[in-house]
Amino acid sequence: MELAGGATAFVVHDPTLPLVDVAVVARAGAWADPPAAPGLAELTAALLRRGGTATLEPDRFDERLDELGAIVRSQATMLYGVATLRCTSDVLDEAAPLFLDMLERPGFDARRLAALKGNLRESMARRQLDPLAVLGREWEWLMFGAGHFSTRPLRAADLDALTAPALADFHRRHWRPASFWIAAGGDVDGERLRSLFDARFRDWTAAVDPPSAAAWPPPPPAGGAAPGLYHVAADVPQAKVALGHRAPSPLPTVEERVRLEVMAEILGGRGAISRLNGRLRSAEGLVYRVAARLDPGDLWPADYRILFDTRDRDLPRALAAALEEIDRLRAAPPHPEELATVQRELLARRRQELDTAEEAAGYLVEDALVGRPEDYRVRYEELVAAVTAEDVLATARKHLRPDQLLILVAGRWQSLAGPADAAGWTELERLAGHRAHHLPDRDPLTLLPLDQP
Repeated sequence: MELAGGATAFVVHDPTLPLVDVAVVARAGAWADPPAAPGLAELTAALLRRGGTATLEPDRFDERLDELGAIVRSQATMLYGVATLRCTSDVLDEAAPLFLDMLERPGFDARRLAALKGNLRESMARRQLDPLAVLGREWEWLMFGAGHFSTRPLRAADLDALTAPALADFHRRHWRPASFWIAAGGDVDGERLRSLFDARFRDWTAAVDPPSAAAWPPPPPAGGAAPGLYHVAADVPQAKVALGHRAPSPLPTVEERVRLEVMAEILGGRGAISRLNGRLRSAEGLVYRVAARLDPGDLWPADYRILFDTRDRDLPRALAAALEEIDRLRAAPPHPEELATVQRELLARRRQELDTAEEAAGYLVEDALVGRPEDYRVRYEELVAAVTAEDVLATARKHLRPDQLLILVAGRWQSLAGPADAAGWTELERLAGHRAHHLPDRDPLTLLPLDQP
């Protein structure tokens, strides 16, 4: 339904329990950061909740929420800013005005801002100590380049440059009813939500400010690194490995997405049927954990990747087994019982994901924001049930491209690469078919290579 100020709301009424969940989503994510101010959206959303309001100091705002037993959170993702309210329905009339006051007139308290920046800086100083975080960052840079908003990390100098006035200006331009998508679920109906939100949205003070000029949808990332073997040093007892490639263009249809989801579950999903887990972990004991994450993307092609942890000495065997499982999925259709098990698991999981009113409302908002068809959730069971073994084979052959694989390893090169032959090729390089590119160690605050001034 439409609310005042141009906001759109999805409400799923469920009075079973006296609980209300409200999420306000704005297109106020990192994509809207000015080029010279990375981190602005993230810090704005983080301080939205922590910084009090124009009429309540942060401590008093916290106390009022505690008195009501209400939980309020806010954060930003790559694409969106999100603020949430959870409370019992009997205090909604008191909690909602506090929540709306925070959204409309945040305080951006200077002391809370300084504390938040201090905490973020401490986290930055430790980020090279987490091998999974290093693997993830370097993977994103190799896959999509380091200049896109989705891969651009916050550096210490960026953090230092962000000020309370800059946060307030970003908020006025991006956190406004015309850009709000609201998901509400639980013991609240549309008319009650309208009675609480409409008057506030109609008189929103930021309406006098010009909206953001940033165009939606944001531009896609440029091309990344060439297929090959890449290594980043990490002093860890188990190597961390990612292998995969960019998702192909164009973006898949709804039917193709469902077939891809079924295929990915067979390859390396969370259920009982996971070829990678069944072989690499259960049968051969080569890895501590393994999973396949195949994301075709919503606004542009994303990436397909397999992730696993393994002992250094087992890395070549584990990688060879993973490559063989990719080839096996591309060579023959799955067994009918294998496919049927995956279909049952996916349908059971989806029903569980939509088990509550707030989850259902949230998915409706998500689908609307990225432009999925309105009947996508309704048709999901039908589409999953319609996938055949031949569909899985065709999907694997179209989407899994061994000749385009990029392999990234985090660990101790001398102990994980295996012996070298007379030409100097290590066992791992021979298996990958590429000489290794060794990525630099980086300063945690600047992320510049340590050997670069």
